[in-house]
Amino acid sequence: MLKRANHADDREVKRQKGGGPAQNGAEPQKKKFTHEDYTVGWVCPLEIELTAALQMLDEEHESLPQPPTDHNIYHLGSIASYKVVIAGLWQAGNNPATAVVIQMRIRFPNLRYALLVGIGGGVPRTTDNGMLRLGHVVVSKPVGPFSGAIQYNHGKGRDGVFERTGALAPPPTVLLLAAQALAVQRARSDEDHIMENVQRIDTSKPQLRRFKFPGIENEKLFPADYKHLCPGLSFQESECDTAQCIKREIGELDQLIVVHRGTVASGELVLRDSALRDKLAQEYGVLCFEMEAAGAMADFPCLVIRGISHYCDSHNNDQWQGFAAAAAAAYARQLFFHMPIDEVKQQTIIPSTDPGFKMLVQRSHDQERQQMASWLCSTDYASDHSANLRERQDGTGQWIFETDEFRQWEREKGVLFCPGIPGAGKTILTSIVVDYLRKKHGSNNGVGLAYIFCNFQQQQNQQLDIILANILGQLVRGLYHIPEPIQAFYETYQRNGMQPQLDDVLEMLAVASGLYSHVYMVIDALDECSDSDEKRNHLISHILDLQQHFNISFMATARSIPGIISQFENFPSVEIRASDADVKRYVESNLPSIVRRRPDIQNLVISEIIKKVDGMFSLARLYLNSLKGKCSIAAIKESLNNFKAGSEAYEHAYEKAMEQIQQQIGDRAELAKRALAWLTFAERTLTLTELQHALAVVIGKSSFDEENLPDVEVMISSCAGLVTYNKENHIIRLAHYTTQEYLEKTWTSWFPNAHCALGEACVTYLCYDDFEGEECECEYKYEERCQKYPLYPYAAESWLYHARKQPLNHSLIGKLLLSDRKFDAWVQARKEETTPLHLAVELGLEGEAEALLNIGKVRLHVLKERFGRGRLGSLERLRVAEGNDTNPSEPSDSPSPAISSDNYETKSELKDGGASSTEPFILLTPTTSPPWSMPELTNDGQPAGNTAKLDPAASKSLLSLDNGRCGCPTKQKKPCKVKIAEEKIDHMIKSMLALIPSSPELEGELENLAKLVHC
Repeated sequence: MLKRANHADDREVKRQKGGGPAQNGAEPQKKKFTHEDYTVGWVCPLEIELTAALQMLDEEHESLPQPPTDHNIYHLGSIASYKVVIAGLWQAGNNPATAVVIQMRIRFPNLRYALLVGIGGGVPRTTDNGMLRLGHVVVSKPVGPFSGAIQYNHGKGRDGVFERTGALAPPPTVLLLAAQALAVQRARSDEDHIMENVQRIDTSKPQLRRFKFPGIENEKLFPADYKHLCPGLSFQESECDTAQCIKREIGELDQLIVVHRGTVASGELVLRDSALRDKLAQEYGVLCFEMEAAGAMADFPCLVIRGISHYCDSHNNDQWQGFAAAAAAAYARQLFFHMPIDEVKQQTIIPSTDPGFKMLVQRSHDQERQQMASWLCSTDYASDHSANLRERQDGTGQWIFETDEFRQWEREKGVLFCPGIPGAGKTILTSIVVDYLRKKHGSNNGVGLAYIFCNFQQQQNQQLDIILANILGQLVRGLYHIPEPIQAFYETYQRNGMQPQLDDVLEMLAVASGLYSHVYMVIDALDECSDSDEKRNHLISHILDLQQHFNISFMATARSIPGIISQFENFPSVEIRASDADVKRYVESNLPSIVRRRPDIQNLVISEIIKKVDGMFSLARLYLNSLKGKCSIAAIKESLNNFKAGSEAYEHAYEKAMEQIQQQIGDRAELAKRALAWLTFAERTLTLTELQHALAVVIGKSSFDEENLPDVEVMISSCAGLVTYNKENHIIRLAHYTTQEYLEKTWTSWFPNAHCALGEACVTYLCYDDFEGEECECEYKYEERCQKYPLYPYAAESWLYHARKQPLNHSLIGKLLLSDRKFDAWVQARKEETTPLHLAVELGLEGEAEALLNIGKVRLHVLKERFGRGRLGSLERLRVAEGNDTNPSEPSDSPSPAISSDNYETKSELKDGGASSTEPFILLTPTTSPPWSMPELTNDGQPAGNTAKLDPAASKSLLSLDNGRCGCPTKQKKPCKVKIAEEKIDHMIKSMLALIPSSPELEGELENLAKLVHC
């Protein structure tokens, strides 16, 4: 017969233990058990949850040894007759939860199930137990078609509709029955044992005060459509109008810990979106949102217990976290007294030798290894490799495997350098070699392979440390077991969100290389790696040094550049050039249909192209593309006669390609030129959808029209073979490095205003009416925006890049600067603070800067630290504000005693002032007549005649930000504007020095200011 612990036992335990181990005066001698003695796991993601959990133990046990590969911290103890393992997470989320649970199961083989206990976000809805409120507890329970927990952000698209597929296993039956028994007992009893458990936490202690009940009066619920006004601040600290809070009646149960049972939703991010909250709650009956259940429940039976600390909206309220964590822990403790003891002991134990258990462990290792490799590999070169292989002509490139140099390189450690002329097919041949190595050695766990395809358009991702980290990531992906040093390296940097240091990457490369019997490293196009010879040579030197110490075969391709050749002069080399046989295969497979029908012309075309290209594959492709538009044999022959050979061949071929583009009918020529301009001058590589949206922008329109999106096939074909599209990573780029070189050389002929056109398209995109709304409150919302508007990230990141290359339309930029919400949305996407005024001054937008000052949009308080230096930062220290408050949200201070006498006449402009419309400037617009006028200066820099002096202390206040306000004593109705040209700043500073009585401190500050003005 099953025996069930009763509440008398519970109260007896509490009486004997005095409310838990934390409340005893002296530390008791801890008992020690074995790993096999523990049968129940307790997982709590946050520190505040772990603290509450430990307060629920009847006694704590001595720690047990664990191997260095297990990074969990276990807290052992007992509740009633159960021995419990409590583990926290180093980071919230499903993946960390998976790792912790799997390690816990390995270390404690007799664990039957776990409780996932902590805080969560609640849905303000009514259940059978009343309105769900902050401080209540939600417990997972199967309802209808749902198992009790769902993974709401996992699914797949089907027929244009997102279909959720993240179903999770239901809780163990024994825990469901225990929860039901606890609910029945609470309903029948006058005592509340859960509240008694909460009181085990002594909130009179300063370090435990955060677990106190905050009071029902602090339980605020805002309407779903009322957005938080100050991101980063709680609603108590912000300006949110509490009068907007929904009025709800307070019932008798609301002062108690009410337990609601139903569906819990698990996701990867903290949900702070009330609209999405209500939508998911409506669809799936969700009561609570959290971040760990999906990871923990994937392979381990769990019951989810969550104290409600917020409402998943934008109003951040941490006031309830402590009590919510205590309530959840108190419920979990009470659950133990309703579990059948014999049932726990009779649960099947899965031995560590079980094949299924071994598969589970291996899957955990595979997942961790994949996460580590993905973190290290910022660029996916596998997709480049696959795309290159699709462009290869079958049967080509096999000649390299017959060379003695390659055979020796493959067999032994060594270096093989493969130089080649532009367009010789180096990248395709590199992919053929990588494919050969993968097929021959891929099944051998002792052989490592890493490869890099450098690209002239991705140099921002080809820094020395990034490339070496990518090589490390590829080697890590091939390891069966991750060694401790690499594991520690990963945890140190990844958990802290840090970029790995070069020395540490090199050290880990050495560790990883030493674990393989042989490593193949292949780098293509070293000449495209970096514009800096020094950086490129550092990369080569580091890899050659590594190669000397380990069994590494290193192969590199590049153009025949002297600086690169010198690095490899002591190593074997094989020149890459397209063989006549390979060119013939390629040409035969790509001949125009008009040529295929004439064998005599076919032979003529093949022989002429082989002769003219002289080993350059990409030139053969250009020549074939030029023949595709020909309609007669005579036209074919004329083109053959015009084909060039030698150094002029590429330039001639590209000229003909551009002529072919120009001759296209309709809008195709303009479409092609705009596409080529984007692909040539974009700051980074673009995806196909980004380019489509860029080409669909109409300057002057306030909304995006999807009907303007160009057809993909038309767009690519109109470019006459000068672009290539990778279907795996969706990147569209120029066909070859030589294409980029030609277009950059001749850009004034084809698109002289390229940067202006690109920049204005970006600004137009940022000014669409759809971005007039609120900022994205969470990553989910921002991703949603970027899915709808794919060009938005590029436009936000790069419009200034183009504006600095060529001036843009001032009024167009003004639309962005003068719209608070659009500007804030841009700043949020760019992730770098600035203000409209600073931007206007930097870009020389005189009218826009004056307009910003006139309407009070200065926002100096945002930039006190970041923009305290440089031209504008220095000038603002000398500003006098005009009838407007630079920080109108800040309370007004007393007038500053800026001068020792008043009523000084203001000059409208400094002597010889005035600024050209193109150079940076600052408007000083006072709220009152300035307390000083600029005097005439003598040759020695002293004021001519009698001039009132500024009080030194008052002068210093004029130089300071003074809470973002000027130092003017009063405000006047009629503004006075002073426009100061940059070259006249020195004059103003000398005048200020002349007005101020001798003060070394002030003189030093002004002299430093004069230097900063010209930064």
